[in-house]
Amino acid sequence: MFFNKKIFSKFLFLIVFILILFVFLVGRSSAAQEKIYYPWLPNKWYNLGVCESNSNPPNWKHDGGDFEGAFGFHTGTWTDYKPNWIKAKRAKYATPRQQYAVALILYKKYGHSPWGCFKGRDHWWVRYGPRVEA
Repeated sequence: MFFNKKIFSKFLFLIVFILILFVFLVGRSSAAQEKIYYPWLPNKWYNLGVCESNSNPPNWKHDGGDFEGAFGFHTGTWTDYKPNWIKAKRAKYATPRQQYAVALILYKKYGHSPWGCFKGRDHWWVRYGPRVEA
């Protein structure tokens, strides 16, 4: 007979093992990618975006009326402080890196004062806590 049960069972085991390994690795890599939001963004700024936009990960398109983007830029502040190379007329239309660039301009000029989420005891985690990942 041409059918060998021992060889067939080993072959079947190998196929099942490869399928399980594949499912495990694919599921694990996509879960890991979901956890890493904006790795270039320092924890303090990531947490500020979470707090100001009330969203984890930060909502870069946040529109709260007069306050927009992940860092809650007032529309007038955005217009006054964005550099000329940023073409977005409003913060919610800017990229995350553009919003971060404008936030750094404000931070260098005014420190933490432009953001309510940098103030008070209830928001200590924004400045000093670890990154709050979803």
